Amino acid sequence: MKKNDITTSKTFMGLAINCNHNLPCYISILSDLHNLAFTAPQVYIKPIGLHVRVRFNSKKMSPANFSSRLNNRLKKRGGHSKVSVKELDESGAHYHYALVIEGKHCTRATIHHLLATLQKSGYVRDYHVASHAFDYHGIDLRYPRACAVYFHWISYLAKVRTKPESGQKRSSSRPRKLKRKPTCALKPESLDSLKRPRTATIQYKSKPLVLISPSSAHNTVGQNPVISAVDLTEFMT
Repeated sequence: MKKNDITTSKTFMGLAINCNHNLPCYISILSDLHNLAFTAPQVYIKPIGLHVRVRFNSKKMSPANFSSRLNNRLKKRGGHSKVSVKELDESGAHYHYALVIEGKHCTRATIHHLLATLQKSGYVRDYHVASHAFDYHGIDLRYPRACAVYFHWISYLAKVRTKPESGQKRSSSRPRKLKRKPTCALKPESLDSLKRPRTATIQYKSKPLVLISPSSAHNTVGQNPVISAVDLTEFMT
């Protein structure tokens, strides 16, 4: 990836992300993650956002093989969308998946069961289906602000650190057709209401979520205030 594909900004498209001068991120990956989060309500009846980390047994399974297994398991359960990234550590390569499933027919437990089965059969060395403190079972993306919370959470996948210097770093897949009308768009008029006062509290599944609009921060794309959840770090895993 090119140097001009790297950002150290704390925001992307006017939304808070897990990025700074000490944790630069790839813009192209952020774009894929943003599309994943904010198109989900147009595709699924009950989109659920998950974050999965997997280390494969390279002698028995590749990322392509895993994608095929995932497709076969979920195609009759409403399908799925995902963005995956490859990372390196002292034990070799592992993969992170930002995964959106159809919550009406599929759950976090479905993904956990698939990975547990693959691990028992020797295809997967280890895995982790992350849980977000905001909602253990996955983030319900039918709610506009929940899309922003999910995007902040998965923006970590775009970090430059630990990515391979060459070769493919990411891949993505989405359903071919939109199944629903948009229900989760962050419209300018909805953001304007946050300018005064600088904080606002909204309800997400009966839980309060406080949003702030920093007095000196504005979206570079348009003039909408930057949206970030107060204490979003408390929702991070």
